[in-house]
Amino acid sequence: MALPGPALAAAADTAAGPDRAYAGVSDDELIGVLTAWQRTESWAAAGRLSAAAELARRRPATSKDHATRGGAPAPWGKFCADEVAAALSVSRWAAEKATAVAHDLATRLPLTRQALHEGVVDAYKAQVIAEATRCLDDAAAAQAEAAVVPHVVTGKTPGQIRAAIARAVLKADPNAARQRREQAQKDARVELWREDAGTAAIVSFGLPPDKALAADQQITSRAMDLKAAGVPGSMDALRVRAYLDALLGQDTISRYKTANGTNSSGSDDTGPAQDGPAQDGRARDRAAPSQSSGNEQAAATAAPIRPAARINLTIPLATLLGLADHPGEAIGFGPIDAALARDLAAQAAGHPATKWCVTVTNPDGHPLAHGCAKPGRRKPERPRTRPPAPGSRPHGSQPSDARPRTPGSRRPRSSQPSDARPPTRDGAPDGQQSGAPPGTTTPPGSDDPARGPSPGVSSSSGISIAAPGGYGTWRLRLAGPSLREPGGTGWPELAVDLEPIPVDDCDHQHQTSAHDPSDKLRHLVEIRDGNCSWPPCRRDARRCDYEHTVPWEQGGLTCACNGGPRCRHHHHAKQAHGWKLEQHQPGYHTWTTPAGRTYTAGPVTYPV
Repeated sequence: MALPGPALAAAADTAAGPDRAYAGVSDDELIGVLTAWQRTESWAAAGRLSAAAELARRRPATSKDHATRGGAPAPWGKFCADEVAAALSVSRWAAEKATAVAHDLATRLPLTRQALHEGVVDAYKAQVIAEATRCLDDAAAAQAEAAVVPHVVTGKTPGQIRAAIARAVLKADPNAARQRREQAQKDARVELWREDAGTAAIVSFGLPPDKALAADQQITSRAMDLKAAGVPGSMDALRVRAYLDALLGQDTISRYKTANGTNSSGSDDTGPAQDGPAQDGRARDRAAPSQSSGNEQAAATAAPIRPAARINLTIPLATLLGLADHPGEAIGFGPIDAALARDLAAQAAGHPATKWCVTVTNPDGHPLAHGCAKPGRRKPERPRTRPPAPGSRPHGSQPSDARPRTPGSRRPRSSQPSDARPPTRDGAPDGQQSGAPPGTTTPPGSDDPARGPSPGVSSSSGISIAAPGGYGTWRLRLAGPSLREPGGTGWPELAVDLEPIPVDDCDHQHQTSAHDPSDKLRHLVEIRDGNCSWPPCRRDARRCDYEHTVPWEQGGLTCACNGGPRCRHHHHAKQAHGWKLEQHQPGYHTWTTPAGRTYTAGPVTYPV
């Protein structure tokens, strides 16, 4: 069997033929070419990891600047992985894992390195071996590796290799394996992410095995109770219901019985006896019928659970008003479809701690103007003479988790956005109707979804907005039950003072001589940039430091044109030796790494 390399890649490419149609290649030959490509991929991965290992060698750690690997200090610098992340367009987390694997293969796992180079294992299988042996010293790691590579790995799946190397690690040094498990339990975490289907995943890591096994059995037990009560669904679906019931304090059985008119003491709880916790749970219910009945009645009459006010939603205004189906976005989760965005906004409208903002964007989704809503029935202001750029779109009303801020009525900037067209005689930009929300070209009374809402349009859910046109005070009304006051029929009218966002140019309106920015300045910069200004980083700006591009101590302004959100890690990276950050115009952050590579992050792109 030929070793992978340029010759094997050329042979596989020749066999593929024009357009890689594999004309004239038999099934057996096709499988051979398939494995040849896989082995070539492993060979290329070995080369990529060797380059990452050399970069790590050239970025040695200092006493104040070292990375961590498996909870212990690593020999390379803290920001080495950031250079890898930017170059390969991957997350810092993925770059850190790759750097650690590269170093392990180069320094302590020669058999695994050779197997990867020869195409015996792929990059992921090599990562499994490297991460499993990281808790061992070099001698024990060599022992575990020798027990698995190459005698065990050939033809094995990643799961089979993971089981084999785990047994080898426990045999090589049981105490080190135990210490790693205990440390992992101290670093336990729960993560949320968006799945490709638009659904969500909540996963916990680092759980104590005994408690995780017990929790899994409890979820199954609750699911069996749901099935016995007649709740429809597969066992997988019922396990999801049981899981969410436990997290949210819901009682699906009680609600199901109420919806179907079943007596709480009816026969739903009867059925075939089952072993384990499920049987015990039903026995407890029968032993205390009065308590069970009270719980069911309370669950049946309880108000539906509302999303926490700390959830931040970004919704195009036309979507919010039901005039279009553009996607929204949940900060920290990702894109959401229009129907879900409207449902979440309607639920958020009933939460007393919900805060609302309006952001106006250009057609590309970049922010131009922003305002935070506050209750009030002030006399409407006259339209400003300088609205945002034509073609801009009202980005929408968004429940915000930002800290409470009270924007005052301020005069607009002395210079308009760089792409704004001159106003016409009626005070609106060319192509924009006077009195329409900034960025719309819809005549009053039109409800063309492609053009967006006109002033005073209401959605089917009772959410309405009225705008004077241009900068100034917009008015937002949210109908429906309000938790703000008992028996309330709706929220008071919300006033939104819309003002420019410093992008492209800056008039220093919110500049301060102090080191720390005002709440308004911080908020506008967060809205403008959206995330940490290091290009691969996705940390929400609201969870980042406000950091000066030119340090304040060196004369840098505390202003939108010299500030940006940086997560704590990249705040420190910007200050590290060899790193440089510039902001030649507001909202555009250009980084230069120690290798001399430059990367630029611009303003956030909102859904439009």
